[in-house]
Amino acid sequence: MIEENVFKKTKIDFAKLESYGFSKINNVFVLERFFMGGAFKAIIKISPRSEIVGKVWDTECDEEYLLLHVESENTGFVLKVRNEYVRILQDIREHCCLNNYFIYPQANRLADKMLEIYGGKIDFPWEKYEGYGVFRNQKNNKWYALIININQMKLNKELPPKEIEVINVKLNTHNVEKLLMRKGFYPAYHMNKKNWVTIVLDETVDDGLLLELIGESHILSEK
Repeated sequence: MIEENVFKKTKIDFAKLESYGFSKINNVFVLERFFMGGAFKAIIKISPRSEIVGKVWDTECDEEYLLLHVESENTGFVLKVRNEYVRILQDIREHCCLNNYFIYPQANRLADKMLEIYGGKIDFPWEKYEGYGVFRNQKNNKWYALIININQMKLNKELPPKEIEVINVKLNTHNVEKLLMRKGFYPAYHMNKKNWVTIVLDETVDDGLLLELIGESHILSEK
């Protein structure tokens, strides 16, 4: 979770990794950095799919420092090691990453496409919910889409806790009823469930269908 939190809403700029210090080994970028006077070594690996995995090695004991990822260990020496490791990750983020609007790839692909097709910019109106992005019709300023990050248990209590991103779009009532029978579609979260639907952005629903539904929502926002 440490790596996930540090690199949230970022995109790896692979062209900068080797000049920063990463080595490319079997198509995976690897960086090793000693810290705290050489007592520990950070090993960070970035896959071609931008998956980031990191671990810290205790050089004196010659074994992985597993306490780093124990959330309850948040004081004293363990916290000091964790903070130093986070600083290494943050420096990578600063020098080797580009900023994204949202957390996950599908949300960012759709955001780029909506801005390209319909113009305007994304509105992030709530300080408390900084990941909630509103897309507005340029003719009347009405919403046609909303991308938010939530715990998937809010959609289905039987699912395990996990942060996901979803998009809310406005559709005619008949379409809403049909779509709710398909995987990846849910009654609208925090919106009118008669005319809006929530769709999970985890690649379950392909981009082509999503763009069709967004197009319908954009048309309805003009009426």
